[in-house]
Amino acid sequence: MNYGLPSSKDFADEAQRLGFADVGVAACVPVEQSDMEIFDRWVADGRNAGMEYMERYREVRRDPRLLLDGARSIIMAAARYYHALPADEASRRAAGPIAA
Repeated sequence: MNYGLPSSKDFADEAQRLGFADVGVAACVPVEQSDMEIFDRWVADGRNAGMEYMERYREVRRDPRLLLDGARSIIMAAARYYHALPADEASRRAAGPIAA
């Protein structure tokens, strides 16, 4: 029973309407210890490419329930970085530089 709450499909439909590339819903549960060890090695090897925020709040990354008491689900939405050029700008660039 959902008590009138939005479903995962409702979130996906709304995210698509808003222009998000994708959306997902996952259970808010602790991360497996073996997965945290992989993450810790990944950060220790510098693979976070200077994104120092990934080094903070390790315990919350391990157990996202610590972030919001009572949370049962995590909603993730993906946005694209690329935005097409307006048609007139795209055609101008395709024509190349014009010498005066």
